[in-house]
Amino acid sequence: MLNVIDVSYHNGKIDWKTVKGKIDGVIIRCGYGNNLAAQDDPQWKQNADECTRLQIPFGTYLYSYAQNDVQAKSEAEHVLRLVKGYRLSFPIYYDLEAPGIEDAAVRNAKIFGGIVEKAGYMAGIYANNDWFNRIIKDHLDQYTKWIARFSEKRPDQLCDMWQYTSTGSVPGIVGNVDRSRCYRDFPAELTGTVLPPQPESDANEIADEVIAGQWGNGDERKKRLEAAGYDYNAIQALVNEKLKKPVDAIAREVIAGQWGNGRERTSRIRAAGYDPAEVQQRVNALLGESGEAIQYYTIKYGDTLSEIAKKYGTTQQSLIQLNGIRHPDKIYAGQRIRIS
Repeated sequence: MLNVIDVSYHNGKIDWKTVKGKIDGVIIRCGYGNNLAAQDDPQWKQNADECTRLQIPFGTYLYSYAQNDVQAKSEAEHVLRLVKGYRLSFPIYYDLEAPGIEDAAVRNAKIFGGIVEKAGYMAGIYANNDWFNRIIKDHLDQYTKWIARFSEKRPDQLCDMWQYTSTGSVPGIVGNVDRSRCYRDFPAELTGTVLPPQPESDANEIADEVIAGQWGNGDERKKRLEAAGYDYNAIQALVNEKLKKPVDAIAREVIAGQWGNGRERTSRIRAAGYDPAEVQQRVNALLGESGEAIQYYTIKYGDTLSEIAKKYGTTQQSLIQLNGIRHPDKIYAGQRIRIS
């Protein structure tokens, strides 16, 4: 994963020498709207020149106001005029978020992207999570996606870059900075630049996101994790480990009769990733702490919970809670339940 920021003249004059080494790349705004010099970003040239001088990988974006084909073409020409002579290590992104352009956004993006790609650059689409859900949907899947969602929850669509905050900070830049997580090595793809090895992503953080349901399930989860550059098997193993119950909880389930007896219990406990000896040790300790005499009953044909409860001087509700029974009317002959 690459740590990427995006900047414009709103970030003021940037001390790029200080910034270097703190990030893996930057997306610099080159301008907005039609191909007019007055609509160039005032800091574009200085930012692009400094990143070039200091060998900081960069790409660019243009904020779109286009409402028709002519304006979309003009915006593409605007970008191409400004990037001429620079070696881009990241895509050229078309920023779709201006109010009033919704109806033409998809068509304009295809026009813009076609012109940019014909000129030899990689085109990408930037928008927030809501725009992708409501307006863009899957209509622009041919382009790399950069999605803004200022949240701990990932964007709803698969993307190569996720802008996760607008209140980040980077030494060398005064004030808040937009920060993104980039899951694709664009510098290697576009310029052959191999970045220094990056620290491994926080696998614990990704596993927690999987558990929270942010990466889907089954094949979808595998596809999304691998597309983002993660080792699916390693993440899933960590997820499984995190979801394991404490040994104390397993021991209490053993006491409740939920794991069987003898070899069956040992086999099931081991298959679930627990040490049978450790679990049994905890079972013995719990029985010693409680001083309870554990009593079980094997259900016979025709038995009912209410009759069993009456026979042993307890209540039906107590048996239900003690054994985790969901359907009291669906007990069966041979089922072993705990009485006390």
